[in-house]
Amino acid sequence: MFDALIPADVSGWILVLLGLILLASEVSASAHGLIGALGALAIIGGVTMFIEPNAVPNFSLPMLTSIVAIAVGIALLIAYAAARVRRKKVATGAEAMIDAVGHVLSWDGSEGYIFVHGERWQARGPSQSPNQAVQVIGIDGLKLRITTAPDHQEG
Repeated sequence: MFDALIPADVSGWILVLLGLILLASEVSASAHGLIGALGALAIIGGVTMFIEPNAVPNFSLPMLTSIVAIAVGIALLIAYAAARVRRKKVATGAEAMIDAVGHVLSWDGSEGYIFVHGERWQARGPSQSPNQAVQVIGIDGLKLRITTAPDHQEG
């Protein structure tokens, strides 16, 4: 019945290879460290299959447990850091323009030019006067949709 089992050294190499594949895939997948932790555990499990129980007298279960606990701890720290970064507001690209405050350079009807983030942008929105503070509320291609900045509204 047990003749079909894979030898321990082959199983160890399979686990190490699986662990390396999981660690490499952690780079492209956003699993917050879970895939990396599983990869580390697979590598540790595979390496322990290479150890002969009688050949290493100082090898013990507490040592293996400590190694696994450290690997899982590091993976959890990385996952926590990744989760914190994901919650941060976008600092670049078109998404960073939303809620930005600038001022009107020139305006004609419902369109004009505004100055935001050190650049001159075409904008569309309600009638504005020069130097009035405005807030970006959306983006249509390269044209910003704006409104009067909340703390500068006339009332």
